[in-house]
Amino acid sequence: MLEFFYKIKCLLRGILYRVFGIKGFRKIGCNFKIFGSKGIFAESCSVGDNCWFQAVHSYKGIRYTPCIRIGKETMFSSNVHISAVSNIKIGSECLFGSNIYVGDHSHGSTKIGLFDTESAPALKALDDIEDIFIGDRVWVGDGVVILAGTYIGSNSVVAANSVVKGIFPNNSLIAGVPANKIRSYQ
Repeated sequence: MLEFFYKIKCLLRGILYRVFGIKGFRKIGCNFKIFGSKGIFAESCSVGDNCWFQAVHSYKGIRYTPCIRIGKETMFSSNVHISAVSNIKIGSECLFGSNIYVGDHSHGSTKIGLFDTESAPALKALDDIEDIFIGDRVWVGDGVVILAGTYIGSNSVVAANSVVKGIFPNNSLIAGVPANKIRSYQ
């Protein structure tokens, strides 16, 4: 019975988000946080508990033009954090597990020779900014981290706990730390 009331509560929350200007969310779990809603576009997606979507328009006095686009019928489990200062595009009918981070930037540069060892991460300017693309019908397992500059082709699977950066073609099985293409589905 509690499950029934929880489902009703999530559906009602999705309706409220649509009515008050945040369109594209069909079902929303508890404690959903959304920042920079003007830069977030979704089509009938479902979001689990404790998710955090942020389109960062300004940080440390620097202005950004972020865009997060989420395709039709994409589903996010709990504890998914998506953060953009540039562009993150997620295709249709994707499935995201729990405890996932997707970010198109880092706090300070991670490049050799540019890494700042003197400042706290929260005090560093955002850097290493590159777009992220995730194709249609991609399954992202629990605990995955998807970093700036990643392209994941359609119909791919990202294994649990992988750290993904790079270009992966359609129909790929992606796994590891750092992630590699393990095989193709064809």
